[in-house]
Amino acid sequence: MSLEQIAAALDSLLYWPGKIGIIGGEPLLHTDFVRVMELIRERFPAEKMGLWTSGGKNYRTLLPDIQSTFDYLAYNEHNPEQLKSCKHQPLTVAIKEVITDEKLRKSLINDCWVQRTWCPTINHYGAYFCEVAAAQDVLLNDGENAWPVEPMWWRKYPGEFAGQVETFCDNCGMAIPMERELILNKTEKFSPALLQRFRQQGLKKVADSDVELFSRSITTDEIIKNIPTWTPGNYRGDLREDEIAPEGRGFTKTLECECLSDLTVELITIWYNEEFLAPFFLNHYSWVDKIHLLIDADTNDGTAEIAGRYPNVEITYVEFPDMMDDQLKANQFNSVYRSIVGADYVIVVDSDEFVFCNQIEKPVKTHIGETLKDVYFVHLWQIYDHESDLPPDPSVSVPLQRRHGDPNIRNNATNLSYVKPCIVKGGLNIVFDVGNHQLQYDDVRISIFGRNTQEMIRKNVTVRPVDTLQGSHWKLVGLERTIKRRITDRKLRQSKNNLKNNFSYQYHDVTEDEIIREYEANKNNPVVISDRLFT
Repeated sequence: MSLEQIAAALDSLLYWPGKIGIIGGEPLLHTDFVRVMELIRERFPAEKMGLWTSGGKNYRTLLPDIQSTFDYLAYNEHNPEQLKSCKHQPLTVAIKEVITDEKLRKSLINDCWVQRTWCPTINHYGAYFCEVAAAQDVLLNDGENAWPVEPMWWRKYPGEFAGQVETFCDNCGMAIPMERELILNKTEKFSPALLQRFRQQGLKKVADSDVELFSRSITTDEIIKNIPTWTPGNYRGDLREDEIAPEGRGFTKTLECECLSDLTVELITIWYNEEFLAPFFLNHYSWVDKIHLLIDADTNDGTAEIAGRYPNVEITYVEFPDMMDDQLKANQFNSVYRSIVGADYVIVVDSDEFVFCNQIEKPVKTHIGETLKDVYFVHLWQIYDHESDLPPDPSVSVPLQRRHGDPNIRNNATNLSYVKPCIVKGGLNIVFDVGNHQLQYDDVRISIFGRNTQEMIRKNVTVRPVDTLQGSHWKLVGLERTIKRRITDRKLRQSKNNLKNNFSYQYHDVTEDEIIREYEANKNNPVVISDRLFT
């Protein structure tokens, strides 16, 4: 990369929420790495930066500058001990050639440990969602699939990643649970079609003596057997502590349930003017098979345009004759639920409600597949902006970027109303009540406030935190945004029926001063969303 390209790449990452790594090849082979480090220091503090290097003849000379530029140094010199103990994943075994089950193949790609724990990448051609995709494009396509490097290029919707994903992921071996290779093994495993592409490009080191041909299929049973001990990110076999690093774990044992599950999950939600929350919501629920998005016909912002970029979203416009009517909203939920055929489970949530597992890294579908309840209550923590929070970012996991809130969910009657039956099995005799704080199941009222615990247990309904999912209710995220949302978009749009029956009562008399006081009172709340909340 030229110095101009490096400067532009750094500038494009001005608001990047995580660390920024300088990688290679070998970064220290750059003809002017001293100037590269100057460009970095002009833009970012050392604690933002990391360097991945194998050292070399310039390393000791450059070390003082390196230490002042990079807070994190990943030094891997490939010495004789490392050659005998460090393993790498065979990237040149194309997953599409060795895993014939399309659903399984897509599930493995979607849960690829690199895209979950590693990074997008910029090289001399442009930007990519994945480091391995960038390398593929250099080797096989002369960079023709690169995105332009421009400010905030990395803030993309899932649909905008599809082109690169479809081009590269099927030809990669990173997501295959299979035996890894010691570095000292100089032959590379290749699947046949990918080897042919490499040879057509005239690439070096693809002679028969350099290649071990991998030409068989990998069965589902093999994958299930390999998953518990497969740790592809733990390439540093000479460092014991690396075994506990997040990237070192690769897949978890729960992947077996998630990957191979035949469960289908659909979701129902109703929105009015939700262009801010839309990308957070739709990114968070991108794993859902189908989202039934009912948009209030009075919506006049970019909600529909944003939602239309997501392939799993089906948009339907609904009319509310007298603005927001919660009874009509509940009727819509029930009508769509009864129309869904073939879904194993249905999620019913509002635009500011984000469901996840009690153990954050565990997929919701995995939890459902392991427990198979008819109705799941979800503890939705009341989440507020903390004074230390960065601006909300749709590309960052919802539970990880907003974790502070009201800790009194078990003791506060108002907060207990946010323990809601958000997930139900498809095709049941279920009717959602107004606000979805309770429901009727075979004419039995199911509520967290109810005294019918034994009836709930008999009907296979979650009743205790130990088997209940958790989630976030983004009650106040951004003061000005919340004022507009609660007053202009909610308070001033209450129907006569809502006012008469006290539906959505929290909006009827809310004032700007009240919202400001609530914000000030909660900006130093404790962390309430932890990795293992209910144990």
